[in-house]
Amino acid sequence: MNKLIFVPIPLAEESPYSLIRRVTLFHGFHTIGQFSSHCVGESAVQHIAVTQSSAIAQFLAEEAGTYAPAVLSGFYKTVNRAQTMNLLVSGIEIPSFYLRLRSFVYCDDCFEEGWQRQIQDIILAEFCPYHQKKYLTHCPACGGHIKWWQALHGKCHYCGYILKCIPCTAQDCRLEKYLVQNLKTHNQAYLDKIMRIARQLGDIKQKNPTAPEASRCQINEATMLIANNDTYGILQHLTALHSIYPDLDKAWIAARFSGFKSPEVNEA
Repeated sequence: MNKLIFVPIPLAEESPYSLIRRVTLFHGFHTIGQFSSHCVGESAVQHIAVTQSSAIAQFLAEEAGTYAPAVLSGFYKTVNRAQTMNLLVSGIEIPSFYLRLRSFVYCDDCFEEGWQRQIQDIILAEFCPYHQKKYLTHCPACGGHIKWWQALHGKCHYCGYILKCIPCTAQDCRLEKYLVQNLKTHNQAYLDKIMRIARQLGDIKQKNPTAPEASRCQINEATMLIANNDTYGILQHLTALHSIYPDLDKAWIAARFSGFKSPEVNEA
């Protein structure tokens, strides 16, 4: 087995996927699978590659020598809680089902900078708060899924289309900015609150293909407003929902976002 010459030190807030991508490109491999199979003896795409115990993380740490602890710190530590596996992201415990462990989202500006952030790994993140862009989950040209092991060269793996994101507003990125701040300040209680509210509101995950994109954004926005006790923002949000769904009784919409268990909430 050929030894690597260079293992980069993880950047602050860098996603493990990004670190693997930087190593792959630096050493001239054309795909993540090619790099992983050649250096580790197995394909990283068949396993969860973002944890400290993964074969690819252990290999990079071994190659890094005295810098092994720093390299491992760029991967997520596994924490088992009852029947749930949590991953430690910047000191914050996040249930594994709230993380993109095999899927991926893409920001063309992050790509141009040469690395991607941890915020992209959280399922609730729909927008890039660093560049105010709407994350891509599919190729705009052919509709193909964007996988982390394919997003090496800024082009769609299937049709070769150059991936470009749609700009968004600072308002659109509010939830993502709060999440980034949480990771920076290690505010576990606030993140737990966000996750709890998201579950109460419906918790529409990307793995559910029937969930409309607009519905995911609506739930994310409502989650942020409730978590921050923004009564004016909640009122605006409910008013906007009523204008989008004029045939629904206002009481149903209000019940849906009340957070209380009741027949009315279930019906809404």
